[in-house]
Amino acid sequence: MAYKFTRSSSQYLTATLTSLSEPFTLACWFNTPNTDNQQALLGISNVSNGHRSVLFARGQEAGDPVEANTTVGALFESSFRSGYTANTWHHCAGVFETAASRLAYLDGIAGTLNTGSLSPSYGTPTIGIGARHNGTSWGLFSDANTAECGVWSAALTADEIKSLAAGMTCEKVRPQSLVAYFPLIRNLTEIRSGLAVTNNNGATVANHPRVYA
Repeated sequence: MAYKFTRSSSQYLTATLTSLSEPFTLACWFNTPNTDNQQALLGISNVSNGHRSVLFARGQEAGDPVEANTTVGALFESSFRSGYTANTWHHCAGVFETAASRLAYLDGIAGTLNTGSLSPSYGTPTIGIGARHNGTSWGLFSDANTAECGVWSAALTADEIKSLAAGMTCEKVRPQSLVAYFPLIRNLTEIRSGLAVTNNNGATVANHPRVYA
């Protein structure tokens, strides 16, 4: 069972890492009923200063892209990959290789590499599933069913992202660099590092995508 988020109820999950810096990779499965808004799917945020890197579904943009975005203050840099559809399970990923390299993937296919230079300071980063923190509050809530969320302290290769998009579970891909894994099958256990997970405002279980354990 995945977890279902309801934007109008401001539902999201959080967990806290000790530290994280580039290179890192974010990946998850999502299934959203709409393509008319911006939804935060998975990201890391410094809740003290608002520095963040986040995977978004950007349905309000032409082509309905997913976005790998880094924001520092009023500055942001993004990579996009277009083509997600409503009521369909999709895999998305963002590879944040350096402070000047980020790449979005949708269903194992890469978008356009973004090389805008930013220098985020993540501090003790908070993982957000279904929302992002801007330094003041959580927002850009998701309406998506979400599952198989992974965070790696490495830049996964194109072939590794394709394996995840084909249904391989996170712990099978570069396990030595996997720092957080949220299968979101029935319970909220983070099974890689034992992170405590908080369910904010009552996200509920939903059907899970097909993966290969």
